[in-house]
Amino acid sequence: MELRPLTPTTEQEVIVIDEEHNPSKKLSEMKHHENQLRQQTDNNNDVDLTPKIFTEGYIQVCRKFFPSNLWPSFDDFKSELEKWLNLHHPNYLKEVSERKWTNSFVGNHHTMIQHKMKDLRGTSAAAVRSAILKELGLQIPSSKKKNTPVDISEWKRSQKVKECYYKLYDEDENVIENIAKQAFPTLSHDNELLFNDIYVYTASVCDIVLNPNYPDIECARKPLERRFRKFKDSLLNNESIELDDSISILREEIPEMKKKVVVEKDNEEEPHSEEAYEQNFDELFDHSD
Repeated sequence: MELRPLTPTTEQEVIVIDEEHNPSKKLSEMKHHENQLRQQTDNNNDVDLTPKIFTEGYIQVCRKFFPSNLWPSFDDFKSELEKWLNLHHPNYLKEVSERKWTNSFVGNHHTMIQHKMKDLRGTSAAAVRSAILKELGLQIPSSKKKNTPVDISEWKRSQKVKECYYKLYDEDENVIENIAKQAFPTLSHDNELLFNDIYVYTASVCDIVLNPNYPDIECARKPLERRFRKFKDSLLNNESIELDDSISILREEIPEMKKKVVVEKDNEEEPHSEEAYEQNFDELFDHSD
């Protein structure tokens, strides 16, 4: 058998052989593969967010709006929830199509987040009512009991409630601030801008609940938003909320309230005339004595 001389190994071949049997390279490739698998798993987890995670998102979004925007629009909710998702689950909106996300928001998330916002409005108003009770020593008619409009009107026109109402706007008193701090003990110590909004919201609820000539204690949308805007402008421009601000709002509401004239049980009493109503209004705010 003929022996052939060994062919010298070139430098390039040596490098190839070394790379094929290099343990460090193998380990690096394995780690890279593991990272890819982990990233795929994270992406899948982001796409399959649980209802519990979305609920946390709803809560955080609603807190963003409170108290300056208590009735956000569809676009407000959608935009803010998308911001929250991009911050906490950045892969979610990248992985789902825009059409699928929009359908999901319309079909599910919008309704759920509206419920959360409604809960926040209710608990916040209840917190202020409770703080009014503690600060002013009043017994507010229970919302669970079926109080008639007459019951509510009699309570609001009592001397005790009238005195408490005027205290809201007394420069020597800090009633609104005290109520705000009791109702929102954690929010009250945040930045000044947020506290100002909390202060204005608290003043708005207090004015609805305690105003002797406003016929309800429930914080419906229109009267609450009207007071919030008016009081916020007053605080910004005049650095205070005055009794005159409350009176001017009430004058705007007179035409609306006349449409909700109380119907007596016997249905025989004639409704108050506009002149009589305005006379009662003037008497209520007459401080000549």
